[in-house]
Amino acid sequence: MKIAIILRDITERGGGERVAANLANALASLPDFEVRLISFFQSFKTPSFELSHQVDLKFLSSFSERAKNPLLRLFYKHIWRIFLNFKARKFYCDCDVILANDRALMQGFKMDKKRYIRLWHLKFKKKNLKFFDDVVVLSNREIAKWKSIHRRVHVIENFLPKQEKNILSDCDQKVVLAVGRFSEQKDFLGLIEMYAKIAKKFPEWRLKIIGEGAQKIEMEQRIKALNMGDYIEIKPFMQDISKAYLNASIYALSSVFEGFGMVLAEASSYGLACVSFDIDTGPSDIIVHNESGFLIKDRNFDEFAKCLEILMVDDGLRKRMGSVAAKYVSAKFSQDHVIKKWQELLLTS
Repeated sequence: MKIAIILRDITERGGGERVAANLANALASLPDFEVRLISFFQSFKTPSFELSHQVDLKFLSSFSERAKNPLLRLFYKHIWRIFLNFKARKFYCDCDVILANDRALMQGFKMDKKRYIRLWHLKFKKKNLKFFDDVVVLSNREIAKWKSIHRRVHVIENFLPKQEKNILSDCDQKVVLAVGRFSEQKDFLGLIEMYAKIAKKFPEWRLKIIGEGAQKIEMEQRIKALNMGDYIEIKPFMQDISKAYLNASIYALSSVFEGFGMVLAEASSYGLACVSFDIDTGPSDIIVHNESGFLIKDRNFDEFAKCLEILMVDDGLRKRMGSVAAKYVSAKFSQDHVIKKWQELLLTS
């Protein structure tokens, strides 16, 4: 079976790109599948996440959609995108399944005798998705809403790629970690404000935020204004993010919304206790409250701070929760377990 995975830009450094790379690698490793990954744009020279040599990668443009000129951005997003949808057809005309990983593939260019699947990464949004034969979502939490707009909805979680060695953090590092795109969705500004209130109680601890994005300058300015330069660090995106997890002891997720929360699953797999707001989708599928971490009522930063303090003070609790977290996600989100769901979906008409 030949599968085309289509997305906007595989060289960007977000969760959707990570998921696309992981899925392409896993499916391409199976004997019954051939995988072609079609990227509409190319912001950087190479993909941000490693792709197997078995994945056939095609770029349709050699530049980024995120131009500085707002008019040019609109052109790329709406006009140029139409051209790229036509261009993409010659790269998936020999494929059996077209998997749309994000909004790049436009509805209205359907080819006969092909199966179209939409993978939805974010929370529920009422949209007309009848163009697609199947819709894949990441959580059961909003399944009733999804089934109200599409007749074939499947829940397939993101999975954790296989690790050569099951290495866990010793949780002795005095580091609270957060990773993601510097955007309003992640609310790192709120996290900075909250951490500033407790930072001086724990002078040996640091909050490290890893990523990149539009809010970087504003985040740096907020840290400076709060006089938190000695307590909060902003670090650039890391190709090998495992090093960041292994050098931390607690993971903090302050997002306003998520589709799944891949960073939570990854952090848990390295034995980090996690603290997160209990937003609509993602965290409650990954964190077992009071066992592998804490789920906090949405936007209650005072309670979030209290739970961080509990973990920062209690080494034993931090390590016990991290151990539970690693065992839980390795069972629930293993590559072998999740990829079987994909096989069943792809091989069943």
